[in-house]
Amino acid sequence: MSAKREWARLAKLREKAGTPEVLAGKIRRILLGMRSMSLAELCSKLDRGTKQVEAAILLLESQGFNAKISEEGHAEIRRQLPVGGDFRISGRLIHGRKIRFGAIGDTHLGSKYERLDVLNALYDWFAKQGVTRVYHSGNLVDGRGKVNRFDLLPGCDSMEGQLAYAAKHYPQRKGIETHFIAGDDHEGWWVQDVGVNIGEKIQQAAEDAGRKDLKYLSYMEADLRFPAPQGETWVKVVHPGGGSAYATSYTAQKIVESFQGGEKPAVLLIGHYHKMEYGRPREVLCLQTGCTQDQTPFMRKKRLEAHLGGWIVELEQAPNGHVACCTLSDRRFYDRGFYEGKEKFARW
Repeated sequence: MSAKREWARLAKLREKAGTPEVLAGKIRRILLGMRSMSLAELCSKLDRGTKQVEAAILLLESQGFNAKISEEGHAEIRRQLPVGGDFRISGRLIHGRKIRFGAIGDTHLGSKYERLDVLNALYDWFAKQGVTRVYHSGNLVDGRGKVNRFDLLPGCDSMEGQLAYAAKHYPQRKGIETHFIAGDDHEGWWVQDVGVNIGEKIQQAAEDAGRKDLKYLSYMEADLRFPAPQGETWVKVVHPGGGSAYATSYTAQKIVESFQGGEKPAVLLIGHYHKMEYGRPREVLCLQTGCTQDQTPFMRKKRLEAHLGGWIVELEQAPNGHVACCTLSDRRFYDRGFYEGKEKFARW
């Protein structure tokens, strides 16, 4: 049988009523219309056996939907993801007492206002300086919602189109891995609308395109623990909510003030606000990671400035784990016209 005929046969089989793909689609539409349904009710409504329904729900889960069957026997597509995650950094990645990484955020790929020239220039800088790991503080893609639906590039108005675009255009440099969190806005709008684990979907889209350098950490925040001989250093990456305050440093200060005893990290990497700023409230090294997106119409209406750029962070870790010294290098960028005809990345 020719490849074309075999493809047609399989396509027809996939569309045949009762196949797992068709059944999964029906279950997805039912569960997105309500909070949950017992497995027995779902089987009765679809006139299918328990094993068929369970297999279809597992298929939905493999497709990136947050579909679950609870211990009580209720099926649902959850539109909230567990917040945060705890990750231990291998001691082999630390040379002596130095911890070095790049820090960026809010790249918003798929937006008309994305700055791929800035993003590529940052990764050129990381590569030149020998950085092997970059931490991304969320909003890797622009998502789609009421605020930005008219600000998307052609082909990027769907989740599939936008993830394929990011997998193709997000910078890739030999020896550099990017570890990212997902925000509950922008890409997080898809979590709330259709119940997908969007961070896993971004990583899977990259892997499907042959890339192994984009690594999803967790939703909204991640705790990175760097071991030392007698302790450890704790770096927290967050994508908070809310708008920018009257002073650039105010939101970082209030976040740190809100931490309960024992919750304070040594270093806090903050996305969301599109600002670059460094401070040390309550002995926490706070770094707002900047962005690679020009001011959007929404930001202009709200009178919000965008700080284009990123950081290289080097921490000196004492034997008991605490951060004894922090060295920061930043790269700031400006409007497109500033670089026209001046730099090789003017029209990347």
